Amino acid sequence: MDIKQLRYFVEVAKHRSVQNAADALFVSRQCISKSIQNLEKSINHDLFLRSNEGMELSEAGMKFYSKAEKIVEAFDSLSSEMRSCDVTRTPLDICIPETLQSFYQRKIDEFESKYKNCLLNVTVCKDARAHDLFSKREVDLIITWNDQNNSKNIFDTVTMYEPYVAMSKNNPLSVKKSVTAEDLKGSKFVYYSDGYPKNLFMKYFSKEDGCVMDDMLMIYSLIYENKAVFPLPRIAVTSFVKDIVYLPVESNSGNVFGTKAIVREDVLMNPLKKTLCVALINKLKEAV
Repeated sequence: MDIKQLRYFVEVAKHRSVQNAADALFVSRQCISKSIQNLEKSINHDLFLRSNEGMELSEAGMKFYSKAEKIVEAFDSLSSEMRSCDVTRTPLDICIPETLQSFYQRKIDEFESKYKNCLLNVTVCKDARAHDLFSKREVDLIITWNDQNNSKNIFDTVTMYEPYVAMSKNNPLSVKKSVTAEDLKGSKFVYYSDGYPKNLFMKYFSKEDGCVMDDMLMIYSLIYENKAVFPLPRIAVTSFVKDIVYLPVESNSGNVFGTKAIVREDVLMNPLKKTLCVALINKLKEAV
């Protein structure tokens, strides 16, 4: 049991919905669902009564909620107090997409171990939310797939990556070592919105070509049933799903893809923060 599980549980209890809790916390639905399942397993109690009308607290859930809510509030209060009184460490607030957390986490841990003078606060959320926090000046630095919203603030390219596509092993193309755009013609695509409005994607393809979803479990369900193929960057393939094949996509366009580090201008004006930003970005570049 950890504070994240308690926070997710409290939000689901308040909203009576996994999806609404996920929207409020700017994380994926499957992340919330898995956390609740692990929590229930760890305490050997069902905390919710599940129905088509929503999530209601069970008798055990009501007892658990009364304590869990206070623990989350106390934790947030303590964290805030400690950040405000820690004058010996320089705070650095960063944001990374949840799709890249596992790829970069080890390097983030190494950075924290080496730079004891840095109070690193990491927010993991959808890419669209990261840009929202950046525009509100609530974070100093974001690692992002999409550099369009804040292109003038791009500081460095962090990780270059190859385009891949995920498909069912029952797809005839799955026997190939790689695929081309020509191979994929006629395929039904499913795209991950990463928090962006779905109509944003419709500029680039029609409904006949594919669909956009914000639920990774649903995306992989479509792939597994051989109803769609899923384009994704190689660095997002951190674990392999049974009966799903991941293939590189050959390209003659010369396009180069990479995650970008976007840093606020005022942060770069602070010599100490700039040094920490550069050190963190260089550490993340080591991720392979």
